[in-house]
Amino acid sequence: MKEPVAIVGVQEAALEESVSAAVDFAKSIEIHTEQDFKYAGEALRMVKERRKVADTVFDASIKSAHKAHKEVVALKKKITTPLDDAEGIVKKKISGYVIVQEKKHDKVQAKAEEGIIVPFELPVVEGISYRRKWQADIQDSSKLNPEYLAPDLKKIKAITEALGARAPQALGEPGAVRVWLDTTVAVRTI
Repeated sequence: MKEPVAIVGVQEAALEESVSAAVDFAKSIEIHTEQDFKYAGEALRMVKERRKVADTVFDASIKSAHKAHKEVVALKKKITTPLDDAEGIVKKKISGYVIVQEKKHDKVQAKAEEGIIVPFELPVVEGISYRRKWQADIQDSSKLNPEYLAPDLKKIKAITEALGARAPQALGEPGAVRVWLDTTVAVRTI
């Protein structure tokens, strides 16, 4: 295994020190006046500039590592995807065999005298186990209890963004949804 490579070397220590100072500075800011507000805006731009420097230092290495990662993952998938498919094929066939054997067993059990239990056994294969679990799929969602109906949050968000304060009326009965106007601060470097 290769040893970790220092990506940025000496620059990293200077960046860490700069970041620590910027965070401490940001925590110390208090805004009570218009002048404080403008000062905070300048501080925000300074923080954004330091972020830009960090991006410059690290992004090329990250991009290169990401590209290498994607290439290796693609090579792995080229090998593992057919194997995963083959595994699924064999599992489906084994599962089909088990279902047939269970049905045969159920018929034998039904014919057995009352009180006699006919054991159900499958061949033993080392490293292979069987698990049975109940499954469900929805046949008619209108017949489900309300607690099992999950809202589509993406659609709710889209309607809220489009309709704003009028969204609750479009989304349901009064009290079903609360909407509010949130303020986000954005900064760009100059």
